[in-house]
Amino acid sequence: MLSIAGLYAVVSFPFQPLDGLIESGEWFIFHKTANLVDRVLNVLFMVLALLLGFGLYSLVAVRAISGIIVIGMKLRFLHKKDPQPIAWLYYDKKLMKEIFSFSMWVMIISVAQRLILSITPSILGITSGSREIAIFSVASSIEGYIWSFSTVFGGMFLPKVSQLMFGDNKNPGAIQELMIKVGRIQYIILGAIVSIFIMVGKDFYLNWVGEDFTKSFIITIFLILPGLITVPQQIGSTVLIASNQVRFNAMSKIIVAIISLTLSYLLSQKYGATGSGVAIFIGNLIGGALMMNIIYSKVLKINIWKFFKMCQLSMSAPFIIVVFTGLALNYHLTILSWTNIFIKVSTLFIIYATTAYFMALNKYEKNPILDLVKKVIR
Repeated sequence: MLSIAGLYAVVSFPFQPLDGLIESGEWFIFHKTANLVDRVLNVLFMVLALLLGFGLYSLVAVRAISGIIVIGMKLRFLHKKDPQPIAWLYYDKKLMKEIFSFSMWVMIISVAQRLILSITPSILGITSGSREIAIFSVASSIEGYIWSFSTVFGGMFLPKVSQLMFGDNKNPGAIQELMIKVGRIQYIILGAIVSIFIMVGKDFYLNWVGEDFTKSFIITIFLILPGLITVPQQIGSTVLIASNQVRFNAMSKIIVAIISLTLSYLLSQKYGATGSGVAIFIGNLIGGALMMNIIYSKVLKINIWKFFKMCQLSMSAPFIIVVFTGLALNYHLTILSWTNIFIKVSTLFIIYATTAYFMALNKYEKNPILDLVKKVIR
């Protein structure tokens, strides 16, 4: 089993840059489709292998088979779309050093990010017990889903940023404009998710896992709130990557991890999983929000105050209105049921979408919506 997995890792490793090449060409639809095909083939082959009774080894083998098929798809696509052939024997010592340096910083970022949610349960096991681990795990799983929805544009603008900074028609001054445009869209999406969750999340947890996990609701809020600042600023993080200054991202993540884990150990001794949630909130606020905003301002010369004015401040009305409407709904709809939860979510979403359209979105942001409505009417 290990030999199959190891062989697949060796074979597939040289093809890791294929995803970067596809994204650099802005072929996002194919990229997402290929990844979806990979997952679907993996599931289909596994089900088929189990039905045919091939055993545990076959599950590892089918993963390798589906992965190789998708690699073939990507190679064929690039061969057709990209006129630049793949130079299999190309070697550049300077480029290798740059790639190694970049990879080290990216590895540090990945390790720091995983440390927080991976080690926190272990800390809770030492200081608070298994019940608090379960409470925190429920909260972190929901936070993961919310993060996936809110960061839907993550990485998609790296080619655009690279063109603005280094292309033939480079225009570094347009970075701030792009950051504001994308940030407003990301904030309006995340604002809807967070505001509705704050109002309906408690009912959801009570109906899903029961009263024993009520604290998970509070912890989830602590985990997602810093995202209202950091997620709309992802273009800034992308600029640091494009300009080979990813070390600043890494330093930020290290600070987040150190603060979060240190405070988690201290606070969880008295407050359990809630203390860990507060610790991660403080870590993300200091390392992820405050430090990164200083970096964007000093290193990238971005006017952060203008960004906040055009993004968070100018688009806060729908968020506030949904919160007050949610309070009224919670006062009148007190019976705990999935039906009432659905009514609340639907009502709040309609109110958020309506107020966002008339009170927050500008003409540039309204045009795609109007075009979609016209197509539906026709």
